[in-house]
Amino acid sequence: MTTPSNTLTSAALAAEAKRTPVGHKLADRDRGNNAYRTATDENMVHEVRYVEVTVEEFKTLLPQPDKPFDPSKHNVQIDLEKLKVKATDSKAEKMTYPSLCLFVRQAQDGGRMECRDIADWPDPSLMHLPEDDARRGDLAIFLTQLMNGKSWTPWDKDTDDLLERTTCHKDRKPYIARNSHALAVAVGEVKLNHPAFGTTSFLLVSVEAEQTRGQIIDYATEIMLRQHRCFVFVFYVYRATARLLRVDRNGAIVTKAINLETEPEDFYEFFYRLKDASDVELGFDPTATIVMEEEDDSVDHRAKALRDVLETALAALDPNSRVTPYIKRALEKGESKWPLYKLEVPDKEGQRAFLVRNLSTNSVSPTGRATKGYIAFDLQEKVFCFLKDYWRPDSEAVHSEMETYAKFEALGDGQKIAGIATVCCGGDLSLPNGGGHQVTRTQDFGDSCHLKLIHTRIVLNEIGIPLKDYKNSKELCIVVLQAFQAHRQAWLLAEVLHRDVSDGNVLIYEEPVSKQVSAPLAAGTRVVKPPPKALLIDWDLCKYKGELDKASRKNRSGTWRFLSAALLNFPDKPCEVADDIESFFHLLSLFALRYHENGLDPDGVREHLSLKYDKNNLVNGFWKGSQTKYHDLLKGVVGFTLVGNPPFEEVLSQLAAVCKTHYLILDASLNPPVAEVVDPALFDEQEYNGELADTSEVNLRDFGVVEPGPVAPAPLRALAVDTHTVFERVLHIALGRRDWLREDKGEDKFARIVWPRDPEGKGSRTIQSVTSTLSRKRGSKSVDELSTQPGSMKKPKNSNGASSSASGPSKGTRSRTGALSRSNAGSLPVHDE
Repeated sequence: MTTPSNTLTSAALAAEAKRTPVGHKLADRDRGNNAYRTATDENMVHEVRYVEVTVEEFKTLLPQPDKPFDPSKHNVQIDLEKLKVKATDSKAEKMTYPSLCLFVRQAQDGGRMECRDIADWPDPSLMHLPEDDARRGDLAIFLTQLMNGKSWTPWDKDTDDLLERTTCHKDRKPYIARNSHALAVAVGEVKLNHPAFGTTSFLLVSVEAEQTRGQIIDYATEIMLRQHRCFVFVFYVYRATARLLRVDRNGAIVTKAINLETEPEDFYEFFYRLKDASDVELGFDPTATIVMEEEDDSVDHRAKALRDVLETALAALDPNSRVTPYIKRALEKGESKWPLYKLEVPDKEGQRAFLVRNLSTNSVSPTGRATKGYIAFDLQEKVFCFLKDYWRPDSEAVHSEMETYAKFEALGDGQKIAGIATVCCGGDLSLPNGGGHQVTRTQDFGDSCHLKLIHTRIVLNEIGIPLKDYKNSKELCIVVLQAFQAHRQAWLLAEVLHRDVSDGNVLIYEEPVSKQVSAPLAAGTRVVKPPPKALLIDWDLCKYKGELDKASRKNRSGTWRFLSAALLNFPDKPCEVADDIESFFHLLSLFALRYHENGLDPDGVREHLSLKYDKNNLVNGFWKGSQTKYHDLLKGVVGFTLVGNPPFEEVLSQLAAVCKTHYLILDASLNPPVAEVVDPALFDEQEYNGELADTSEVNLRDFGVVEPGPVAPAPLRALAVDTHTVFERVLHIALGRRDWLREDKGEDKFARIVWPRDPEGKGSRTIQSVTSTLSRKRGSKSVDELSTQPGSMKKPKNSNGASSSASGPSKGTRSRTGALSRSNAGSLPVHDE
């Protein structure tokens, strides 16, 4: 299918879009901010996400003034005394903030925003984290007025208290405020030592440069995560130079360096243009409206009515339902400090409104689909539901999730697939006044290899419980079997292959007694609840049957830990049904490793994860996975043994045996590298054996050892996981056993893992080794230029940060060989959400 002629998407990009990649995910914050930010920057560099433009080009992305900006009518000079120094301590850097705040305030005088120093006062929503992980920029711009002109400064509520307690320098005090990712309009970062960007070379290769760029993107990502934004402006100051950034879900547009001594007017004009900008021009999603808290009712009297209807619905929830705590956690204010929002979603008859507050699951990637999942309240039907917000590629070659659900629904009642959610409404989000869809802009600059992304939402009627919250191993296996059956039916009836079977995409579903929650059940009402079922969700990476034989990109679709060993070790292999089926085995194995007694201490669990599930190497431009995973399946072993849990152990061992029969045949077809065959130099029997003592009286069978000898291989009928039948039969038989344990689920072993911190310099050596090797292969080019080549390197991603993840503990919101190789066993590889 070719791309329509009325789009800007080339046929080549459309073809690439069909091969949705997976790259190496940002490191988990448990491994330290340095590791996290280095990985963030590596992702951005490898994926060609930084685009350098001239200041004049950047101005086309700013709010357009009624008449040209005239610097002669403004005091555009900036006090550079504190900036023109080289300093390594943070105190000197912090003394630059007053002059920068004053400069921004002068530019924005008479506008509706204010620049504040936030460097020492963390976001309250992050106060539960260690202080050194309370991420915040140096400066932030906040709104002081709404579009209707009413004053609104919720970010300023505890400034008086801060002033009483702070020990900061007196020059900073007029400008201080507490950071708030939920309320910041833009963020600024200041450095006096080690620049993030170069003057002759755009992307500097050094540990410090990567860390700073990672910081900048980290702050913008946090704002886009906490708010409903299409993009975020960032300003970066290094001594007497500055750069402006516009960050969206396709990357960062970065200006060339602005010399603050000779051309401060360019820096000044940026803030001047922002001061009277509309919310849309500042990057706010116009379909999202913040619902103000009680103290702001005088500003918006409608907010109280919305809060009241939500509180009534929450109070009416069934206290005995397993899903009730998740709904309350998602929508009650609690300690999260996240605002309540009203979101609009396209419906058949226009727009439908939903209330959301806290994230239930999310991607932490700054780019890509950037999925955010909310338990939402439907204001029209007065019911709770699930709302998914993400950015989809703009190409007919990529199936939207709405299209795939419509394909399932078109099967008719006689072929309804159990275990697949149903759609309430959804669609692409628009800008006001006929402004078209909400789309990314980064791809429009430079030689981008990325498709335009469109902001979209889909609302599902069903609310699932994270699979990690199963009660015992039998419930886990029942739910996984039901999801497996849904997967089978989707393939057989609709010819759709999921391609992202993972812990976050299989949910436990407890069917409600009644969808209506506007009034509690009468006292004494007896409720008989059906047993929990499964939901297989997130079909946005799926492919249809006729598309599977298409060539694959150098990276894989799916969640790294759950991808089949064959896909991870053979980059040219197309995805097929067997790969998804194998993912269900890894799903069960990872939960067994995480929550069930297996004899491994935290170090053993970490080593198993690192070597088998997280390992990734870059080989000749391809990201490849663990060979241990591949050879374990070839041998039919799980890799660990469950203790005192025969039924669950039987499931894993038999599924591993099924995988073995599959891989014994598959291995030959994949043509793995083999050692060179040479003619053996045979020994004469007496040449060696004659000198040994006679041990013929020892019977090895008495010790459980089978004496070696010629063994005829058992005939293998077919590839065992080419169809769902064998896996399904194994689970059916095992679930018929009567000796399943009711309380076999233990503590979270992943939460006890102590991950090693990122070695100093690792990140920059990574980029240097990749760059130097590729330069030898392709000629001398910059990191930017190399990354724009076909098949540019994208690091493997895995599930991280999702509340329903088996890949690691919840963070409170929702994861080779050769001359050119890099092992990164310590970082958690998430699909490109």
